[in-house]
Amino acid sequence: MQPGDTLWGIATRHSGRQGRDATVEDIRRLNHLDGYSIDAGQRLILPRTR
Repeated sequence: MQPGDTLWGIATRHSGRQGRDATVEDIRRLNHLDGYSIDAGQRLILPRTR
């Protein structure tokens, strides 16, 4: 992750705009995130692409 990255930006790059909201929730679940904040340099587990 880089400074300025957001869950929505990562989800859009990972799954495309149509699957973004579901991908955000998948990322939160896989990484046990309570909220929507992430830190620069934080490693995230991403869901498999469909």
